[in-house]
Amino acid sequence: MTDQEFAPSTGSSFSVILLYGLIFGILSTVLQIAMGYVQINSEPSGSFFGPTAIGGVVVCFLTAFAGFLAVRAIVKEVNPVMSFGQGSLVGVQIALVITVTSVALSQVWYLIDPGYADGFIESTIANMEKMPGVPDEAIDSTVESLQKQFTLTGVLQTAAISAVVLIIVNVLTSLLAVKLFAQKDEF
Repeated sequence: MTDQEFAPSTGSSFSVILLYGLIFGILSTVLQIAMGYVQINSEPSGSFFGPTAIGGVVVCFLTAFAGFLAVRAIVKEVNPVMSFGQGSLVGVQIALVITVTSVALSQVWYLIDPGYADGFIESTIANMEKMPGVPDEAIDSTVESLQKQFTLTGVLQTAAISAVVLIIVNVLTSLLAVKLFAQKDEF
């Protein structure tokens, strides 16, 4: 079988990638925004591990399985034969779909609730002020960093970092799915 026969960027393979990418992109965005609101509406605890940190770990863990599930669906529904290279390509593509979906939905949400960014920054400041021994310079630096995250440059930097992390984890889980579910091509 050649790479052209598999063609993950065309036909029903791509529709599976798009479907799983959109599902996981929407789920991750909803979870991230929800955890942001939990942080905004909670009392400052002074803990480093707040709702958004925990939510970030959960989202990363959740989205890591998108490539695994997409490969499984492609092998089951489209073509049972898949090489490790083709599985890797699925992982890359699904990571990019998740990243674009998440960034786009987040930006739409910031337009719907323009106070979200300010509330998030204020709650982070309040939480850091409760942390023992945190100098004012560290708080100022964090505020500056958070404010940059909500600019175009910050959004693009965050999207690039997110894409790289998601590509790595989804390539790994896609390779695992190829090993577990795909038939081997006999030459």
